[in-house]
Amino acid sequence: MSLRAVILDWAGTTVDFGCQAPVNVLRRLFEEEGVPIGAMEARHSMGRLKRDQIRDILALPQVAEAWASRHGRLPGEEDVARLFARFGPLQLDAAARMRGRGLKIGSTTGYTRPMLNAVMERAAEG
Repeated sequence: MSLRAVILDWAGTTVDFGCQAPVNVLRRLFEEEGVPIGAMEARHSMGRLKRDQIRDILALPQVAEAWASRHGRLPGEEDVARLFARFGPLQLDAAARMRGRGLKIGSTTGYTRPMLNAVMERAAEG
């Protein structure tokens, strides 16, 4: 039997157990910057807004040092903004690839409707 659908959890716990998708995207972002990070570093501050999580990862001493070595300066807010701007499209690219394979995509959540509405409004803002 082949895969026909994917159910994604808004909170990242039902299907994406361990929140692998954002970890993989964060690792890819940093790899593309010439500053590879491990899964533990990518999980640093997991659960915060992604912009804040990226900022926190960049502040880790070993990441900041590697960044300075690669880029000739410590990471700053312009780097946070640039990485954050690339994060969303990379996440969406994964969904587009699933749709391109003909997969149906659904979602599930343990959130109440008012909680989900708030999350969906923020997600729609980009």
